[in-house]
Amino acid sequence: MVCLKGLLHSVGPVPLLDSLVAHIAAHGVRRNHRALIDIWRHDGWLPDARSSNFNGRTQGGSNADNVLADAYVKAVRGAVNWQDGYKAVKKDAVVTPPNNDDEIAPDSSTKEGRGALPDWETIGYITPNFSRAVSRAVEYSVNDFSISQIASGLDKSRDSKKYLKRSRNWRNHWNAQQKSLNFSGFLVPRYAKAAGYANNSFEYPYNPLECESCYWDAPHYEDPSWVYSFNAHHDIYHLISLCGGAQTFVQRLKTFFKPGLLEENEAFGSTIFNPANEPSFTTPYLFNFVGRQDLSVKYSRHAALSYYNAGKSGLPGNSDAGAMQSWILWNMFGLYPITGQTTFLIGSPWFEHLAIALGDGKKLIVTSTGGNKEASYYVQSLKVNGEAWDKAWVTWEDIFADGGKMDFVLGPDPVRWANGTLPPSPASQDQTPILD
Repeated sequence: MVCLKGLLHSVGPVPLLDSLVAHIAAHGVRRNHRALIDIWRHDGWLPDARSSNFNGRTQGGSNADNVLADAYVKAVRGAVNWQDGYKAVKKDAVVTPPNNDDEIAPDSSTKEGRGALPDWETIGYITPNFSRAVSRAVEYSVNDFSISQIASGLDKSRDSKKYLKRSRNWRNHWNAQQKSLNFSGFLVPRYAKAAGYANNSFEYPYNPLECESCYWDAPHYEDPSWVYSFNAHHDIYHLISLCGGAQTFVQRLKTFFKPGLLEENEAFGSTIFNPANEPSFTTPYLFNFVGRQDLSVKYSRHAALSYYNAGKSGLPGNSDAGAMQSWILWNMFGLYPITGQTTFLIGSPWFEHLAIALGDGKKLIVTSTGGNKEASYYVQSLKVNGEAWDKAWVTWEDIFADGGKMDFVLGPDPVRWANGTLPPSPASQDQTPILD
C-alpha cells in the first residue's frame, strides 16, 4: 500500500505505483522467485525471457541469476528453497545449453543458459565466433557476480571467490588504446590466437559509437560500446580507474548525455544516452560513485521529465514487462537500486510525503521540503532515520528491512552535500577513486 501527499507533479494514475509495491512486498517477491526455480525444476533451465509458458529468447546473459541474487541479498529467505535456487543459477555458469539453431543467431542457443560459455570458461572473454560477443561478456560478468553473492550467503566460499573473480572478465574486452570523442578505453571485440591474430588482439580500429546492425548478429546488442562500457556496476571503481580517474569519468559521463553526438538517437536529442533501452538505465546515477550526486539528480531528472509523460506515448521505449515503469517510479521516489547488491543510490524525490507499506506494520516514509519538480530538485541535506546523512547511498538494511525514514531538503541550486563514504563496488578489490 502506498500513501502520497503533496505530489509535486502529476504523472498519471497513482495505481501505477502498485507494481513497485508488489515488487517490495515480501510475499509477492517470494512467489515470483519460487516460480523461477520451479521453471528450472520442470524445464531444466532458468528463463531469461518467459512467454506463453516457454523459455526464450536469451538476448545476452542468463539474467534470472540476477533476479534471484537481488532477492537473496535483499533478505528474501525462508519461503524460497535457496539450495535449489543456487543449483539453478550455477547450472547457467557451468553447462553450455544445446544449440536450438535459431536462424536469427545460429551460433549458439537463444533459448536459455549461456550459449557462449565455451569461450567464457576457457579464455575469459567471448570471441566473434559468437554473436553479441561484447554485450554478452558484460552480462555474463554480472551473472557471475550474482552467483557469487548467493554463494557467499550460503557459505559456499570456494564458489563465491571463483565467480567473483570471473565477474571481472568484462575487463578482458577493454582496449585501452581505443579512442572515441577524446576518451580512451572501450569494450570492443577481441579475437583468439587460434584465429591467427597476434596477442589475442582486439578489433582495431573500432568505432565505439556504432554497433553495426545493433541486432542479434552484432558484437553489441541494441546499443554501442559507449553504452556497454559503463555497465560493470559491480566493478565500477576499476572501471573508473580504466577511464583515467574520477574527473575524467565525470567528463565522460557528461559527454554521454551531450546532444548531437549520435544521429541514430534523434528521438532523444541524438545523445549517446538511450532511455529506450535498459543498458542506459543506471548510467545517469553513476555520478554518485565519484562524489557528484548533484549531477545524478540533474541528468536523471532531465530524462524523467523529457522522455516520460502521462499520455499514450508516455514511455520512451518498449515496456519490457514493466522495466520502463519501474525506472520512472524509482526516480520519483528518489532512489535507484543496484541489482544484486543491497545498495540504493540516492536521487531526489518528487513528493512532499511518501509512505510505502512493507508488511508487518513496517513502512518506508520519504518526505521533502523546498521541492519543485522542474526548478528546485537538488538535494540540500538529508536525514535518514533522524540522523544527518552525508552518503549518496543507503542500504536495504537502512530503510527497508525494518522500515525507515528519509527526510530531504531540496533547493534550486546544486550542493555538494554527499561528501561521506562512497558507495560500495564489491568486485573492485578495495579500489576507491581519488576525488577533488
